[in-house]
Amino acid sequence: MNEQKRRIVTEVARQIQKKMADDGKILTGGFLAYCVVNQITNESARLRAKDAYYAGAEHVFTTLMNALDPDTPDHEPTAADMQRMDKLWNEISAWQEEQKLKFAPSGGSA
Repeated sequence: MNEQKRRIVTEVARQIQKKMADDGKILTGGFLAYCVVNQITNESARLRAKDAYYAGAEHVFTTLMNALDPDTPDHEPTAADMQRMDKLWNEISAWQEEQKLKFAPSGGSA
């Protein structure tokens, strides 16, 4: 790829990433890209990969949130940063609910 094409692709990717962040779909977009790159087309494999992907994201988010130091006003996040973080958490929370449903007792009898 020549330099001009690389710059164009990089800028388009940056714009898509910003849009995904603003829409609260960072993980959704990243996971879809992961599936495309890794040619994950089998539903069972896709679901296992999603579990691993979101578990990693949950770990990162939780670690980052626990690492924030409330006593450093010089490093306060902006309102937009916090809104993006809230949307990221909403994605993780939705995935967690899927996991709860997946592993909840079915209510039937064996």
